[in-house]
Amino acid sequence: MTVTPTLVGNTDPKRETVYEATHQREIYLDQQTGLPFRLRYYRHPMDWRVGVPVDVEYSNFQTIGGISFPMTITTYVGDQKITQIQYQSLNLNASIPDADFVEGAIQ
Repeated sequence: MTVTPTLVGNTDPKRETVYEATHQREIYLDQQTGLPFRLRYYRHPMDWRVGVPVDVEYSNFQTIGGISFPMTITTYVGDQKITQIQYQSLNLNASIPDADFVEGAIQ
């Protein structure tokens, strides 16, 4: 599945074309489960016409509270693995004591 956003309020068709070309996302879904296993987008570090693919891969899905969550998320830039996050557990709607928040931390 491909998602192409539009630039709201834009009146310049050339700018719209550039925006669409640089902000396109591809979502890959598993045919058996319907769950996403990859999100691809493109970075344009030097030139908007040259995109470097960034793949975010989702795996090791577990169902928690009736919702499937990827317990492993791996990011690749080109063919190079950049990050991998592995969750040991997820706790939905857990209460957080007020003492865990520091007053005045957000300014």
